[in-house]
Amino acid sequence: MNVEDPLPEKFAERFAKFNAKPGYEAKHVKIAHLDKYAGDFATVYNAAWAQHGEAKEITKEQVMKLFNKMKPIMDERTVWFAYYKEEPIAMFINIPDLNQYFKHFNGKLGWMQKLHLVWMKFRGVNKRLTGLAFGVVPKYQALGVDSYLIYACGQFVQGKGWYEQYEMGWAGDWNPKMVNIYKSLGGKQSRRMVTYRFIFDNLHRFERHPEMDYK
Repeated sequence: MNVEDPLPEKFAERFAKFNAKPGYEAKHVKIAHLDKYAGDFATVYNAAWAQHGEAKEITKEQVMKLFNKMKPIMDERTVWFAYYKEEPIAMFINIPDLNQYFKHFNGKLGWMQKLHLVWMKFRGVNKRLTGLAFGVVPKYQALGVDSYLIYACGQFVQGKGWYEQYEMGWAGDWNPKMVNIYKSLGGKQSRRMVTYRFIFDNLHRFERHPEMDYK
């Protein structure tokens, strides 16, 4: 989708609803305080994903290692968290599309390429944004917090000319909640990925991923 595409009216309504409630807040990260946001990421992730049975809980230290690797390309203006009474309840993590940098490096990443990356980041030449992670703590799902957080980010980013295109992350067809969020934003499907599995032992039954439940 285009970054400047207007968000649906219901997103603005939900933003206004939560913005009027005491205790709710949405804000982007500050690079200088990544340690704090690593803890917030772990809190949301462990509540939203680790309870599904396949994903393992993640520690603040593991997230901090990830953030340190992301730091050279991270744009703090596009990494957002929602809070209720200062407790993290949702996250909306986006980063510049790395391919827009690496396509200039001919498969190399030495000190010259790193300097080139810093220069491109400073000049704002990367106009493509991509989604990395999105999650809401189960207690706050189905309340409109997702719309609240997305709209807060949209208000901040839109109209600035920082980015032109936004490619959302993939979503499994067993995750209808996330698919519906993408559709409600007016996004157009750009690709369809398929996972194939070969069963070597027919005694082991194959089952699709169960549909995610958001009660």
